[in-house]
Amino acid sequence: MSVIGFGLIGWLAPLSVPAIDGKSLTGLFFDSIGTELAHFPAPPPVISQFRIVLLPHVWANWIEGKD
Repeated sequence: MSVIGFGLIGWLAPLSVPAIDGKSLTGLFFDSIGTELAHFPAPPPVISQFRIVLLPHVWANWIEGKD
């Protein structure tokens, strides 16, 4: 397996554990992207599922990627 493969596993595996109502953070993130793309030209509202899931997803991956 290459560095890219290990990086992808390290990026997605911790966030793919079903922790929120039996769903993973990655799954919720991908579901919210589809919901937001349904009304694409308009930006997501300030309090939307997309932003609620996006922030911890980015934060967890950012912390995990640090040395």
